[in-house]
Amino acid sequence: MIEITHYKPIANSTKQATFSIKIPKWGNFLIRELSLFQKGSQRWISFPSRTYEADGKKKYFSFNSFEDQKMMHAFQEKIMEALDKHIQANPAPAQVPISEEEIPF
Repeated sequence: MIEITHYKPIANSTKQATFSIKIPKWGNFLIRELSLFQKGSQRWISFPSRTYEADGKKKYFSFNSFEDQKMMHAFQEKIMEALDKHIQANPAPAQVPISEEEIPF
């Protein structure tokens, strides 16, 4: 089972949140600072990475991966399932607009 920790929603057009995962079966193995993205109906997860430039283009080097792409895809699906459960169990509080009378300055 994968546990979601440190989930932080982000108000961005594509990037939806950052979060960490903990895998108890692997001795509470942690992976910190994953990102959740959504564009239209597509959702995907990005593992921690660093940026670099190659051929004049910005690219990303992921620190974590499985060599077997089928295994990587299955792992990402399990993370997405855990994320969906976490989001459902911990809905974001509704944002209430603040009127000008409430601002003390």
